[in-house]
Amino acid sequence: MDLIIFIRILLNRKKLLIIIPLLAMVFGYFLLKNQADTYKAKAVLSSGIIDETKISLDNSENITSSFTILAKFSNLVELIKSQSIIELVSYRLILNDLSSGTPLKRPSSLLSDLNPQAKQNAIRILKEKIDSIKSLNSDVKDEHGIMQLIKSMNYDYESILRKLKVEHVGSSDFISIEFEAETASLAAFVPNTICEEFLRYNKYINGIKSSYSVDFFERLAREKKKELDGLVDQLKQYKVSNKIINLYEQTKAIVSQVSNLEIIRENDNKQIPALKTALVDINSRFTDKEKGYLERELIPNSKSISRLKDLLTQLNERQISLIIPSQSIKDSIEIVRALLKTDIEKASDDLILDPNIPKKELVLRKINSEIDLQIYQQNVKSIDKERARLAKIIENYAPNEATISSFEREISVIAEAYLVILNKLNMAKFSSENVEGNIQQTEPAIQPEKAEPNNKLILIIMMGLISFIFCIVIIFILEYIDVSIKSPKHFKKLTGLPLLGAIDLLKMQQLELKTIFDKDSDLPENEYFKEAIRKLRFELLDKSNKSKVILFASTRVNEGKTFILISLAYSLSMIGKKILLIDTNLKNNQLTNQFHARPQLFESLNLADDPMTFISKSSIDNIDILGSSQSNMSPKEIESGGGFSRLIENLKPHYDFIFMEISSLNKEASAREMLSVTEKFILVFAANSIIEDADKNSIAVSMNLRDKLLGCILNKVTLENLEQVQGEIKKKRSFIRIFTKKILTGNLAKAKTIETEIKP
Repeated sequence: MDLIIFIRILLNRKKLLIIIPLLAMVFGYFLLKNQADTYKAKAVLSSGIIDETKISLDNSENITSSFTILAKFSNLVELIKSQSIIELVSYRLILNDLSSGTPLKRPSSLLSDLNPQAKQNAIRILKEKIDSIKSLNSDVKDEHGIMQLIKSMNYDYESILRKLKVEHVGSSDFISIEFEAETASLAAFVPNTICEEFLRYNKYINGIKSSYSVDFFERLAREKKKELDGLVDQLKQYKVSNKIINLYEQTKAIVSQVSNLEIIRENDNKQIPALKTALVDINSRFTDKEKGYLERELIPNSKSISRLKDLLTQLNERQISLIIPSQSIKDSIEIVRALLKTDIEKASDDLILDPNIPKKELVLRKINSEIDLQIYQQNVKSIDKERARLAKIIENYAPNEATISSFEREISVIAEAYLVILNKLNMAKFSSENVEGNIQQTEPAIQPEKAEPNNKLILIIMMGLISFIFCIVIIFILEYIDVSIKSPKHFKKLTGLPLLGAIDLLKMQQLELKTIFDKDSDLPENEYFKEAIRKLRFELLDKSNKSKVILFASTRVNEGKTFILISLAYSLSMIGKKILLIDTNLKNNQLTNQFHARPQLFESLNLADDPMTFISKSSIDNIDILGSSQSNMSPKEIESGGGFSRLIENLKPHYDFIFMEISSLNKEASAREMLSVTEKFILVFAANSIIEDADKNSIAVSMNLRDKLLGCILNKVTLENLEQVQGEIKKKRSFIRIFTKKILTGNLAKAKTIETEIKP
């Protein structure tokens, strides 16, 4: 829809756009006239959610996502607005009005009618419910009555919540609680009471949760402690039974001892071959006689040396068997070695073979080598024996290690779980002692001194504005879905038929053509009508192509074809054209009645008579009429004798144009038959009508006779819609409409013209 067209539609309905908003504003005035003043008060709670100074047993880093923080604030806000909290506030409100001499608001009729006994009973029940933090039961008669009393005072959950505003203040740690009421005392009482009841309810709920947590974790800690003690006792008994003090250290010491024994054994084994070689060399230097002498002489000293060798062997075995070498044994070994050396030297002194051949040194070396060889060989045997013993011990340690590791793993897991439970228990105990948490009221609500600004005027204006916009929307919707013909442009788009011209809508009961055409009129619609008829006259003369017989038709009745026919005939008569009007609308002979003509159409079909004798003169010069009477006959039935066609041919020499009119094409078959009789025809349509399926069928019939169709005339068009094709029409307009039109057409400033004087 074009914006300019829509603006014109709104201007045409300006009365509606003014009256409806005014009615809405009047209605709003009476609706808000008795509205009471309102007061607002606000209390503030500190939530402690993002307070860094709060006390906590949690040593983890205080890193919380913004989503988690928002979720916590949302939970607090919803808890404050919950029915449990608001109901407690309702009980406090009605309890105050029942027990106090100054109620917070005007008492309801139900509250005023309560007798003293009923009041005392209600006070008792309310105090019990408040102290126990329980709700009233509607199934109990007395409690149901109190609920009705609360509702009568508008203290119920829905009424309070409707005027309550609870929100998180920006990105701070605070939550504001704002309430709107009809009295200042009530406005301040409700937020403060909400804070009190919320803190009390929160403490009560947290206390229940904390008590349950403490009991649960204490029971769980006892069970884990019992299980842990049982496993520790089992491990202790196993170590005692298997003579294990510290399996790891014991195993480590044995492995170290075996390693040391390996080193000693390796060293001793290296000494044995050298000693054997030395003995072979020494023995080779003695003769058989000397060997026999040595054996005889060593017998007295062999017992002492043998005893010392055995003692030295025992000391070495003891030293080998020890995990950590003993310094005292080591010292004993040195002493025994010294004694053994002394005995060997004494024995060597006694073994003088030949004074001339000194062999004392060889004897000493022989005795020492033999003793050392025996000691080393005995040490190797002792070491091998000890190694075997230690290997057996290590072999027995393997299953002990597996069993002890299993015990220790179970103990470690249970001990870790036990510590976690103890930590949870400590936190639960801390929470039970600090059930109030960090939530506290930081700012109490104060009674407002003044009522809130009165918005009645703004609301009334808003009601008018909304109704105005609503009217515009409704008009737009109605116009958007309107498919009626409104303008010549719209007509061409809907029908596709050629248009001869458009006639404006005349708002008058009687039309005097002579007055309109002879004189200038102050009415713009009359002036445009005159010019539109003249344009039609020009188009008819230009396109008729010497055709004289022209039929005026329409798809439906009351389209104005009679009016157009008469007006066009009058316009032609003014330029000297002689016009004959034949009333062929046999169902509605309006032409005959309007000109008071004689109904002699059927008589004129008798060719024996002169047809001019049946013609009636009209009051307008150059316009004659052949009237008819009403009949059910069709043109084909009239034409059956051939008289009608011959009548037309006989009348054509006497007139410049012969105009005929028929009934609607949609309903009358006779009208369609008449299209084949005429030379040319014109279709008349009325604006603001809808092209229906019947109209489309009639248009299709007309399109089949395109060679006879002169064109169409759109009648009853408003001046605003005619401006689309005719340009601006001069008429009376208010300053606002003129200014609006200039804005819409982009012609806000008038163009300045320069007149140039041309001199001869």
